[in-house]
Amino acid sequence: MQAPVILTDVSTEVDSFQPVSSTLKPEWDFSLGFMYSPEHREPMELKVTGKIPSWLCGVLYRTGPAIYDVWVQETGKETSITHMFDGLARHHRFEIKDGAVFYRSRDGADALEEQIKKSGRYPGVTFAQRPDPCERIWRKFFTLFEPAYNMSGDPRGFSAGVTPVLGHSWDGRKESRVTMLTDVNVAQVVDPETLEPQALFSYANLHPDLKGPLSASHSCRDGNDWYNYNLDIGVGVTYRVFRYDNTGRAEILASITDAPPAHIHSLFLTEHFVVLAVWQCDLALNGLAVLWHRNMFDALKPWDENRKTIFYVVSRWGGLVAKFTSPPFYAFHAINSYEDPVDGSIILDVSAYPDHSLLGNLFMDNVKNGFNPIKEVRWRRFRLAGVPREPPRDGELVMTFEAETVFVGDLDTRIELPSVAPHVQWKPYRFAYGTHLQPSHPSQDNGSLMNIKLTDSIIKIDTSVLTDHESTPSSEKSPHLVWRADHLVPGEPVLVLRPRSQEEQDGGTQYEDDGVLLVVALDAIRSSSSLFVLDAQSMLEIGRAEFPDTHHIPFDVHGAWDGRR
Repeated sequence: MQAPVILTDVSTEVDSFQPVSSTLKPEWDFSLGFMYSPEHREPMELKVTGKIPSWLCGVLYRTGPAIYDVWVQETGKETSITHMFDGLARHHRFEIKDGAVFYRSRDGADALEEQIKKSGRYPGVTFAQRPDPCERIWRKFFTLFEPAYNMSGDPRGFSAGVTPVLGHSWDGRKESRVTMLTDVNVAQVVDPETLEPQALFSYANLHPDLKGPLSASHSCRDGNDWYNYNLDIGVGVTYRVFRYDNTGRAEILASITDAPPAHIHSLFLTEHFVVLAVWQCDLALNGLAVLWHRNMFDALKPWDENRKTIFYVVSRWGGLVAKFTSPPFYAFHAINSYEDPVDGSIILDVSAYPDHSLLGNLFMDNVKNGFNPIKEVRWRRFRLAGVPREPPRDGELVMTFEAETVFVGDLDTRIELPSVAPHVQWKPYRFAYGTHLQPSHPSQDNGSLMNIKLTDSIIKIDTSVLTDHESTPSSEKSPHLVWRADHLVPGEPVLVLRPRSQEEQDGGTQYEDDGVLLVVALDAIRSSSSLFVLDAQSMLEIGRAEFPDTHHIPFDVHGAWDGRR
């Protein structure tokens, strides 16, 4: 397949694009994305260049880790947070109206930070923060019986910095609130204006059986319904696949007891099915090793080439209908999923890794010393054929089939933090957007400062040409587009479609690229960050909102657009 078209048209004067230099400069410090920057609790207006569309009106919420070093009062030294996934959360809010952009932010774990300042250790269960090696065995034993999180305590005592979600109701209240989720069964509700943490909830608030410690931070949404899983660990292991609505009512669709406990960040949805892919990231001792180590990373089993990925297909109306297996892989993000309109097969697209070694590469020392965690990611498409329409009758076994690997993408189409247009989610679709790492970019050379660039570009992939048997003729322009500049580290793109008139809505399906992409990127030249607005069709910049020089946003994770205002 031909390499995607590279668009380097990033400039201050948007009306007269000038390609930026492709020469890497030694003074460019991309490690800024892992360094402290102060929060801004009061709105600040950003400098806008170019033109932001008049129809773009709403709020972009983002969240991610921001604090990796905490000053300990007793010792007079800093305690360092050693893994990217354990950085203390900061929530961000960009309000866009009439071409102006206002920004504010708030640390989401003030109370947790205070605990670390006083004790010198990160309390509770973490993703990879290791306890003090001098901690006595008896102390470690008794922590097994301590609750991991105090749900009734200060909501600022938990760091929820992965995924912002709109429209959840945890207690029957319908006012507009924003929920911050992680892969732990704890949700932090924040004020939509000030971002102040207000309360902690869990899925047990919706259903008493959803009490397990792990769930995906990416629920699958369809209208007013969400679908997720809850993993209960211990003597036995149970995955409960469930549905809940915007009033807080929940229903368990299936209980799965024959799968190993694993770290699962996302799942799949189609018109008739929920698909839980138990890829390999297995926790030892039925998950109890997490409680002993007080972190997930040290509880992981070594990679096993013989442990297949298991796809559990659950009816959206209840019941496990089939299982499929494939060769092992690991993933964070489902790209999209749907049912083939021709034969009803389930198509699953995922950003897949050959193993879970990237989790170790996300330790801060590794990230800063040349290990790029996403360089091995590949687009994989699976087909689940012959799926029964209903669960087996009582006494009948659930059948297991082999999943077909339709194709594995190459370096030119690798994608992370993927998204598609909302109206084609869980349906056949054409375009996907996400972060990208170019195949031949110097950021992949170990020992280079550029290795701190987790990504170097934004990609738009045309799925209509993604096959193992077809490629773009060399004389034709690639259908894939990449937006990049050497001095930028872009984060996850958030797609916002142009509002449509009633006449347009009645006239047919909206184009999947009829809108803009909102991208927060670190600018190494200015030691600052900007919010870029890209035309989703051409993948060219049409405007940006700049922070003052030397003010940057630490590398965040996910975002959500609220256009209801």
